[in-house]
Amino acid sequence: MKKMVNLILIISLSITMKLAFAHSDGHGEVDANKAISLAQKAATMLSIKDYDMAVGQIDESWSTLEKHHFEVIKQDQSAYFVKAINQISSQTLYFTISKTGQIQEVQESMPTK
Repeated sequence: MKKMVNLILIISLSITMKLAFAHSDGHGEVDANKAISLAQKAATMLSIKDYDMAVGQIDESWSTLEKHHFEVIKQDQSAYFVKAINQISSQTLYFTISKTGQIQEVQESMPTK
């Protein structure tokens, strides 16, 4: 039964993440709170599977982080830059989220953009 629940959870998260990565430009701009939510979802999904981001698949402890572990550290006309600190794995990641809600990059160093 536990395996079934885990499988359903993984499938649901996978679908959600694919939608977040493929978010179209027709839905208007996201705000800083939404950018943080998207980064949090991306971290959860990347802890399950490699989505061809610079960091690859990350430690599963990323799926347990709460919103207060994520913060918008910079924004420009086209994107939000979200920093996330995982004290369990001693890792910091930087998420670049477009103003339209698309996950553009996830990397271990601050983007130079």
